[in-house]
Amino acid sequence: MIPANHLFWPLLAAALGACWGSFINVVAYRMPQGLSVVNPGSRCGNCERSIAWYHNIPVVSWLWLRGKCARCGQSFSIRYMMVEAALAVLAAALWLKLSAPHHMVLPEISQVGIAWGLSFTFVALLLTISLIDLDTMRIPDILSVPGIGLGILAAWLVPRITGVPMYESLLGMLIGGGTLLAITYGYFALTGREGMGLGDYRLMAMVGAFLGWRSLLFLLIASALQGLAFALIIKLFKLEDRLPDLDDEVPLDAVEDHGTVADGIDPDQLPDPVSAPDFRHMAIPFGPFIALSALEWLIFEEVWMNLFNRFVFSA
Repeated sequence: MIPANHLFWPLLAAALGACWGSFINVVAYRMPQGLSVVNPGSRCGNCERSIAWYHNIPVVSWLWLRGKCARCGQSFSIRYMMVEAALAVLAAALWLKLSAPHHMVLPEISQVGIAWGLSFTFVALLLTISLIDLDTMRIPDILSVPGIGLGILAAWLVPRITGVPMYESLLGMLIGGGTLLAITYGYFALTGREGMGLGDYRLMAMVGAFLGWRSLLFLLIASALQGLAFALIIKLFKLEDRLPDLDDEVPLDAVEDHGTVADGIDPDQLPDPVSAPDFRHMAIPFGPFIALSALEWLIFEEVWMNLFNRFVFSA
């Protein structure tokens, strides 16, 4: 049996990550429209021809074809390749982190495999939710609610590998989701405006269940700061009209997406709001920043904990 810390495993994880990244591109486009995520297969949105398997290899095909359809030359959004590459890197990083010796003891390959599978599914859900939220300002419950169960399952099966026992998972779910729910209703009570969607609190409950209650302070601060930075950039460069409109629906016949080079539709070519909102009332999707903060904690937990201990306990 190949040991858990052998280079073979992160390379295999990266390949699997890239392939699943291709599928996530399909899910992120089709799910909000109620379309099947498996049929029809990948095809170009311009010439309507099916994309051959050798033109549909994650990352490689996009680079080889320079982001264009092999038949008609239609350009494909770089987002598809970036999603595949990002998930490949994250998949490899997860294996390296989970297979690292703990107290000089190398984990069993079976335990690492289970922990990696659960963690990778968690990351894939985060990425899918982020893409959908960016495009539609909505977080599907069909993704976030099962994600809560995933976190509890990980705490039950592999707490020694993930470092999150059951009680921390349950507390993370309750405190994380409860905090955002309280903020949501509190803001509405004070202003009469919806400051955050209910999908965000379910996403935070999912993240809290998987990462445990110790991650919540970092998640709340990091997601808020990164969301604020994003809003400032949008305002500075006057990109408000590029944000999705909560009242707009993506037309079902806007384009036929699908697959690695997904289908010629640029995610930027979505319906735009008529006018830019005031900065205080700008609608910013918060889900991607919760997800980004969760990834930062998942991969670099020890770094953040060391920094926290250094600045808090040395003060």
